[in-house]
Amino acid sequence: MFNLVLKDFKIIKRIMIFGCIYGFILAFMGAKSIKEGNLNQGFAVFYTLFMTYFSILYANSYDEKNKANFFLRSLPVPKGDIVISKYLAIAVYTVFYYVIFAAAALISNAVLSVNSTAYDIKIFIIILIINLLVFGIQYPFYFKYGSKFLHIFRIIGFLLIFILPNAINKIIKSVDKENLIGILNWINENQQIFTLILTLMAAVIILVTMLLSIRIYSNKDLV
Repeated sequence: MFNLVLKDFKIIKRIMIFGCIYGFILAFMGAKSIKEGNLNQGFAVFYTLFMTYFSILYANSYDEKNKANFFLRSLPVPKGDIVISKYLAIAVYTVFYYVIFAAAALISNAVLSVNSTAYDIKIFIIILIINLLVFGIQYPFYFKYGSKFLHIFRIIGFLLIFILPNAINKIIKSVDKENLIGILNWINENQQIFTLILTLMAAVIILVTMLLSIRIYSNKDLV
C-alpha cells in the first residue's frame, strides 16, 4: 500500500520541487508582512490546501492518461488497498506540504528577525480534515467517472467561492440573533467538545466515502 503512495510521489516529484520553492516564497511573504501574529498560518492553510489539490489532480490525471489502472489491476494487490492508498496519499501530501511550509516559516523568521507563528497543530488538524473531506467526498465519483470529474469539481469549486459567501450571509441574517449568539457562546465555552464532534462527523463521512469508493472500484470493469 505504501508502495502505491510512493508511486504517486515519484509521479509528482516536479510538483513537489515547485511546491518547496513556492512554500518558501509564501513563508517569506508572510513573515515580512507582520512582526508578530498568526498571519503565516493563513498562508499555511492556503498553501497546503492548494498544493495538496494540485498534487492529487496531477497524479490522478497522469494515472488515467497512462492507463495505470490496467497495470495496477493486473498486480496481486487487493483493489481495496489501491483505493485506501489514494486516501492515505491525501494525508501524506498534507503532512509533507505543511512541514515544508513550517520549515520555510522558521527559516524566514530567523532571517527577517520576526516572531510569526510557524506552525500550529490545531491548524494542521483542520487542514487535514478539510483535505480528507473534500477529496474523500470526490473519490467515489472519481472511481466511477474518472479524472474528468475532478476537473468538473474544480469548476464547481470556483463557482462556490462566489456563491457561498452571499448564501452564508443570507442564512446568518435569517437566523434569530439570540439563538445565533447562544450557539456561538456554547461553541466558545465547549471548544474541545465541538472539535471532537466535528472530528467524529468527518471521520464517519471519510470512512463511508472510502468504503463506497472500494465498492465502486472493485465492481468496475476497465475497458
